[in-house]
Amino acid sequence: MDPVRKGVWIVVASLLGALLLAELGFRLVSPRNRGVAWHLDSARAFYRSGLMSEYERNPYTIFQRTRGQDGINGRGFNDWGWSLKKTPGVPRVLCMGASTTEGGNAQGRNASYPTQLERVLEARTGRDFEVMNAGISGWSTAEGLMAWFLMLKDYQPDLVIIQFAVNDVNPRRRADFRRDYTHWRTQVPRVRAGMLESLLLYSDLYVFLRMRRQETPDMMRLSTLWSEDEPLIHEGRLPHETSLPYRRNIRSIAADARAGGSVVALLTMPINPAFASKEWSYGVREHNQHLRELAAENDYLLIDCYRAFEARPELLPEFLDLVHLSSAGNQVKADTAAEVLLERWVPTLATQGARPPVDRAYEVPPKPRRAAGK
Repeated sequence: MDPVRKGVWIVVASLLGALLLAELGFRLVSPRNRGVAWHLDSARAFYRSGLMSEYERNPYTIFQRTRGQDGINGRGFNDWGWSLKKTPGVPRVLCMGASTTEGGNAQGRNASYPTQLERVLEARTGRDFEVMNAGISGWSTAEGLMAWFLMLKDYQPDLVIIQFAVNDVNPRRRADFRRDYTHWRTQVPRVRAGMLESLLLYSDLYVFLRMRRQETPDMMRLSTLWSEDEPLIHEGRLPHETSLPYRRNIRSIAADARAGGSVVALLTMPINPAFASKEWSYGVREHNQHLRELAAENDYLLIDCYRAFEARPELLPEFLDLVHLSSAGNQVKADTAAEVLLERWVPTLATQGARPPVDRAYEVPPKPRRAAGK
């Protein structure tokens, strides 16, 4: 072998050896415990083929929970498997919202207010109820609107409870506000690694360095456009006119639900009075007022959890941040909702054919069948 070629091979071997030593050193310094491994493997899957562990793309609602994952049903919600066919004698309640509906705390689905609401209604009445959790963390009324008209209304709920508020503050914080939220939401980019990067992605060090450069792949970042702040947020306020699309979206869902035979309940969002960012609190309060006005104008049921929590300062420790609650806090939310429903809705239900409660904790949601190549 001539000296030049030999020198090249020596350099290549030295480089590969250095890379191998760097990889081994990284794995020794940063052992793959459960948390580290999860973040690295999640990022690796996204960089390789665009897959995400918690969310998947949806052509209409931008994103939903990843179907086939533990606890996620075939429609992409963190709930038991749903059936279009209703069970005779079992009233069906559909809870629409975002993370504060989905759960909003580390205890997950069993600590969500819809799950606890089902338990309260059954305990208080002795009959079975089906309470469906149609909340997905990160959704605003824009995603809720699409989900209702293209999917959720097909389940023909007897009662629809709507709670959106905080995520609709996000688009209002942008100076270039658009009524359809296209200044804020964007489709998640498709990703597929090339041959060389596919090999590099076997390296934990490479994945870590790429995460440092681009941040961990996160659905909220990937689906969000960034722009200048709305000037009024420096005064702790937001322009009132930017709240009107929120009102329009709620009104559209509620009106169509009623036209389809559902009773509508609007649920205001309690907020932590100690939270520092004033424009967030301002926006949620403004949205809550829209819910009160819509309920009064259209004779919808109003579940005013904001005022219920406001009247009980001892509940302040149950807030995890501005709006998310502990399991105990969600229990208060469920109890507040149940009081309204037991007074104004449950007495209107037919008792003929009612069946005793069924423990759904033993049901396993079926995994969806995927087409070949998907």
